[in-house]
Amino acid sequence: MLVERTGADPATTLLAAFAVAVRRCTGVDPVPMLLVTSNRFRSGLADVVAPVAQPGLCLVDVADADFAGVLEGARRAATAAYKHAYYDTAGKESLVARVAAERGPQFRVDFHLNDRRGPELPVVPGSLPQALTRRTLDWMPFKDSPSSRVFVHADDAPGATVLTCYADTHHVSLAEASMVLTTLETTLAEAAQRG
Repeated sequence: MLVERTGADPATTLLAAFAVAVRRCTGVDPVPMLLVTSNRFRSGLADVVAPVAQPGLCLVDVADADFAGVLEGARRAATAAYKHAYYDTAGKESLVARVAAERGPQFRVDFHLNDRRGPELPVVPGSLPQALTRRTLDWMPFKDSPSSRVFVHADDAPGATVLTCYADTHHVSLAEASMVLTTLETTLAEAAQRG
């Protein structure tokens, strides 16, 4: 299994594959993304009765690295993102608006990854090619207020991982959104088969 061979945890492995997929689909490198992180580990928030989470900025360099190199870079970037995911949200929006005014409206840090799986990856019986044939792609109902252009959630399911991709179709077509998911899957398959 890829995770066992590389020693990387499941979340880092998915993050690295997502970064490679975004790079392959968009040409953007390094890949800027936002990771949903819990801020509850701060002692001052121990008694808060509410969701306490904020997206942390994570920048993963992909271009000149093999998958093992991307894994190591993703691990370091994720650690920094989780550690420093405390900032003024309004200030961040103001900064993004200012930079977008300078560079053009296409400037966005708008790839989100929210890995909600447990610490252990589910084991899929059979060889990797058989496991990949179990993929299904279903379209979800329309949502009127997307929080980002591409937002991928990863969840546990019996014998599988379920990826849900929300895409703002004003900026990303359904074909482009599905390409990110299938490229993510292909990236993981390629890395596993190299082992």
